[in-house]
Amino acid sequence: MHDASGAQGAGLVEEGPGGSGRAESEAPGADLWDADRDTRLAAARAALRDLERAQRASGKRGAERPRVVRESPLVWPGEVAPAVTPFGLVPWQEGNVGPAMPGPSAGAAPGDDAALEEMEYAVLDVETTGGSAAFGHRITEVGVVCLTGRGEFRGELRTLVNPGRAIPPAISRLTNISQAMVDAAPGFADIAERVAAALRNRVLVAHNAGFDWRFLHGEFDLCGRRLRVRERLCTVRMARRLVPEVRRRSLDALCHYFAIPNEARHRAWGDARATAALLIQLIARAEERAAPTLADLRALMRPAARPSRRRSALPRSMEWA
Repeated sequence: MHDASGAQGAGLVEEGPGGSGRAESEAPGADLWDADRDTRLAAARAALRDLERAQRASGKRGAERPRVVRESPLVWPGEVAPAVTPFGLVPWQEGNVGPAMPGPSAGAAPGDDAALEEMEYAVLDVETTGGSAAFGHRITEVGVVCLTGRGEFRGELRTLVNPGRAIPPAISRLTNISQAMVDAAPGFADIAERVAAALRNRVLVAHNAGFDWRFLHGEFDLCGRRLRVRERLCTVRMARRLVPEVRRRSLDALCHYFAIPNEARHRAWGDARATAALLIQLIARAEERAAPTLADLRALMRPAARPSRRRSALPRSMEWA
């Protein structure tokens, strides 16, 4: 760093539009450097008026600021979803990623003796207007990724949902889902059949499954429909038993541990894709722990019974006698 009045400062030039440089001392306003404050403000206002006149003459109201456009993948019912296999999964068939919009599983509902690798799963995530359906909060986005226990991608459903109520500003900042985005989206009743088809004959999986299940169940109740699911799995509970070396079981912590990227954090489709990749890792851990079937996994996840304390028949005051 050199002083501007030294040898380095004398060589500073400003490139003009034509490529020729001129010395800093010749720059506009250089003669106002030693002027008082009022003179500098008057010169700045005059320069601003000249700029506004030039912009009006060229038909521009003002300099346009570059806007950041956030990608918000959206699929309406009946449209084709992006046929890109999520990270950690494999195509359904050689050269074919399978149906983009998942339909019901061709197999029967999973039984207790079904191998985890042989079953089909529907990994669900929802974004909402708040933290509790009991207080009238609604779903704003649904993401479902369908896959097999071997990691074969069967398709996905992703769509914004009109919640029929305002989205709090704090939730919009967290999820990047604005009110304008959901105002043009379908209501949940319009996509209920698609969601039910994606879950049918599959094991429902979610991270902190109770939260997603309560909202989904509430939305089906409002539609006058009953949602039936044969089996539910929570990747938080699975991680407690299968990944004991990780202290925190948040989706961010587990994805960091298994090096799983999240394409869109706090968006339903991004979190569902990350949870699907996490599920494959947890199934592999379950097989290492000798839990290859659904019944074995249930037994492994069952809380250990606490040993009962044998009580004495004597009065408490006599126990220390």
